[in-house]
Amino acid sequence: QIITLVILLILSGFFAGITVAFTRMNRLRLEIHKKQGRVAGRILSRFSEQPGHFVTTSLVGFSICLVIYCALAGRIVSYYWARSPLATIPSPYLLLVAEIVLAALVMLVFGMLIPRSLFRAKADRLLVSLALSFAFFSYILFPVARRISGSLVWSLKYLFNVLVQEEEREFQLVDP
Repeated sequence: QIITLVILLILSGFFAGITVAFTRMNRLRLEIHKKQGRVAGRILSRFSEQPGHFVTTSLVGFSICLVIYCALAGRIVSYYWARSPLATIPSPYLLLVAEIVLAALVMLVFGMLIPRSLFRAKADRLLVSLALSFAFFSYILFPVARRISGSLVWSLKYLFNVLVQEEEREFQLVDP
């Protein structure tokens, strides 16, 4: 279970970091990679033409990893809690707080802050080297992302009477 937890942290870091790198990538360097016929250049160019696809897919990937991570982390904390001296305290709320705090701290540091900082510092290099990996995950996750996105647009439009417009926006250097 701990190995699965580490894998989920790595995947969460990948999805959180790749979004930051995508917003910070050097567009000129991307064009050069594309003109040179590099696979990563073609993949990233396709994503830069549809940035919403990229961001939605990475958010869905991160969310799936986060949900599974939380469930598994809770089980692991409960397991070790039952074998510790704290198990004598008869409060299930204390265990719940411990699960939430420990899982959140580990995810925050190792699944978000460190990867985002790393991807921010080495955006172009990491994007080029991980473009094929992200394309793989995008192929798997995009049908889910498209359904979720479609459901959200439908709910905004028909349940909340919000005018939804399709518009292309350039990404800013501000982290998402």
